[in-house]
Amino acid sequence: NGVTPLHVASHYDNQNVALLLLEKGASPHAVAKNGHTPLHIAAKKNQMDIATTLLEYGAKANAESKAGFTPLHLAAQEGHTDMATLLIDHHADVNHHSKNGLTPLHLCAQEDRVKVAQILGKNNATIDAVTKAGYTPLHIARHFGQVAMVRWLLEQGANVESSTSLGYTPLHQAAQQGHCLVITLLLQSRAKPDALTNQGLTALAIANKLGYVTVVETLKVVTETTITTTTTITTEEKYRVVAPEAMQETFMSDSEDDGGEDPMLSDQQQYRY
Repeated sequence: NGVTPLHVASHYDNQNVALLLLEKGASPHAVAKNGHTPLHIAAKKNQMDIATTLLEYGAKANAESKAGFTPLHLAAQEGHTDMATLLIDHHADVNHHSKNGLTPLHLCAQEDRVKVAQILGKNNATIDAVTKAGYTPLHIARHFGQVAMVRWLLEQGANVESSTSLGYTPLHQAAQQGHCLVITLLLQSRAKPDALTNQGLTALAIANKLGYVTVVETLKVVTETTITTTTTITTEEKYRVVAPEAMQETFMSDSEDDGGEDPMLSDQQQYRY
């Protein structure tokens, strides 16, 4: 799978071995079949010393995997604040888009990594960056019910009316997943309950179709009257598998290839957007 000794040393945090390999001419730019460099691995595993050494030897902070993910994407996904700062200090692009359009902030939103998101925000990350299917970090955060991230994004002025290619706003998708608390936060930020998807569905219609009783009661009030009559609800309905809109993009494991998976690099999960 194209894994070099330097990849292995980075994975297992063998600093002395990594330094020896680099001194003997090992390339810090070596890529495995999935496109991961040793820096990708160090970033994901939060191996600070090795990452620093790799960067000193010229490793590229914006190196892309086959799927277009940089070391900063992986550090953001895992919530590694010091690693994210180190990479940004070495000119990592905070707004780098993967092949399907995901930025590091999208992955922070998915995993509720608010502290890393704050670092990205201070370094001019685009709050409303969109994927190829039109998903913003706010769409992602509400899909996974990441309340802390939703709050932070709203505080940063995230657009509550941003819509996907199918016309879904964050409120539509919060209704789709039954996240009552997220719905309340969106409504308090003046999300429009009467907004329609491309199929003409309101958030209320989606919740009603899926049988989310508590969500229906919440949205029925605001759809028929005004937002001031709503009350905060902290109980969430259980997820339903079937939904009107499945996320259109997939964050696949970069380790998947025709030659099989290398066990050292196959620990990423699949994410559907």
